[in-house]
Amino acid sequence: MLGLLYNVGNRLNGLGAAALYFVCDTVNGVAVGVGEVGRNPKDSSGEINGVALAIGGTVTGTMNGLAVSLENFSDRHRGLAIGAYNTTKRLKGIQIGLYNVALNNPKGLRRLPLINMHFGK
Repeated sequence: MLGLLYNVGNRLNGLGAAALYFVCDTVNGVAVGVGEVGRNPKDSSGEINGVALAIGGTVTGTMNGLAVSLENFSDRHRGLAIGAYNTTKRLKGIQIGLYNVALNNPKGLRRLPLINMHFGK
């Protein structure tokens, strides 16, 4: 699934790319977007299983795998997030970036610079 500027779909199995925005409900594979990959932040029901690469941001409900972009937003993240700003409600994995938020961590460990991690339930 390739789009010149903007790509919208319900389901992707394989590789998908767009020059600006790659928007898809479910991704099983690799999604690449220069601007953004995932769903609208107001609708975080999407799911990415695999790799999301974007310069701007990755926005999804559930991220299982690797997310690499300036900003990574998810409700649940299992895997690795690399970006300047990473935030999730439930982390099971590692965040690497300038500012990392994992709201399921104990107080004092929810918002950390450089690296944040959670491996429990």
